[in-house]
Amino acid sequence: MHRRSSRLHRSGLRRAKLSAPRIATTKETAKPKIKEADSRNLTIVTDWSGRPLCVIQIQSVEVAPFHEVSAEFAAMEGEGDGSLALWQRGQIAFFSRSCAAEGREFNESMQVACERFAMVYRAAIQHQSSPSQE
Repeated sequence: MHRRSSRLHRSGLRRAKLSAPRIATTKETAKPKIKEADSRNLTIVTDWSGRPLCVIQIQSVEVAPFHEVSAEFAAMEGEGDGSLALWQRGQIAFFSRSCAAEGREFNESMQVACERFAMVYRAAIQHQSSPSQE
């Protein structure tokens, strides 16, 4: 899932991200990082190896109940067919698993953070040569 997310960021298809503030701050796992770069709301998106893929600039963050997240925001996440219904199913499944791991239940009134951003830099992809190409 994180590999797909990083690719969506780098491609420019993902222009928004949803998170549940409590889940986002308590779960510690090895995964691609989104690192805060400076006070201009810039973040560096990396791959699993820590190589930078792109730099995004956060434009806004709004907190709202899950059931109030708009179809426009869902489409900006860049997943699936862009429909609200498909997006909601995927998010409900994700948050249900994440909440269960913390010993709580997901409900559609749960507060979520809706972050909108723009890509301001995309790193060039360097392909490693294989021994057969040398």
